[in-house]
Amino acid sequence: MFNISDLKDILHTKGLYQKDKLLFVLATNDCSPKKVVEIKKIASEAGLKEIHRWNITAILNSVKSYAISAKNGWELNKNGQNYIINLLNKIPVSTKSIEFSYIDFKKTIKDNIQLAELLNSRVNEIEKNISVQAYLSAVIMMGSLLEGFLLYLMNKYTKQANQSRVVPKRQDGTTKAINELKLFEMINIAHDLGWIKNNTKRFSHSLRIYRNLVHPYEQLKENEFPDRGTCDICVAVVNAGINELLKII
Repeated sequence: MFNISDLKDILHTKGLYQKDKLLFVLATNDCSPKKVVEIKKIASEAGLKEIHRWNITAILNSVKSYAISAKNGWELNKNGQNYIINLLNKIPVSTKSIEFSYIDFKKTIKDNIQLAELLNSRVNEIEKNISVQAYLSAVIMMGSLLEGFLLYLMNKYTKQANQSRVVPKRQDGTTKAINELKLFEMINIAHDLGWIKNNTKRFSHSLRIYRNLVHPYEQLKENEFPDRGTCDICVAVVNAGINELLKII
């Protein structure tokens, strides 16, 4: 979710408790499980020198509703992800350095120039939406950007996609065609094939929920009103997802 540069700004925000700072560290890089020694290393690189005096295990054990101790180390659970999003919303915008990393799809999608230009235009539109605080439009567009790139890859690697263990079936038992797949199905297939990591899958599903706010009644039901913090999280999710998907091309 965050890189070291982002973490430096966040960890030095006034009013954060030790548990908050540790949860932000767990959200750094690809959100993969982190052992205590790695948590200390990341925090130190971000300028949190006092981390070496903390009892990290004890602190994280006190917030088990937000983080779990997995086989390979500590990681955020769904409640922890939501807590980070809400906490990030309270941090002044000036302290957050997450930006949408521009990817030139013309260099990636060389066999479909029209699609490449369309996706590039959506990147530009997302950046404009964020700059004018049109946050709902921005998160909806980010969901559509991820969906568009995933669908392109599913069509490009149809044989591989159809071999996934989680390819959905129609009611008559036949396999769904690629163009029939919904975003949540494509996310699950991409994860099953190893195209995206587990944490990227989880956060992508959160982005998918925000994308569905394009429907007014869905927004009323979810009671979700995206703001700058929401956009920053979604930007990080899209960046992570697209960067991982680019590796298969």
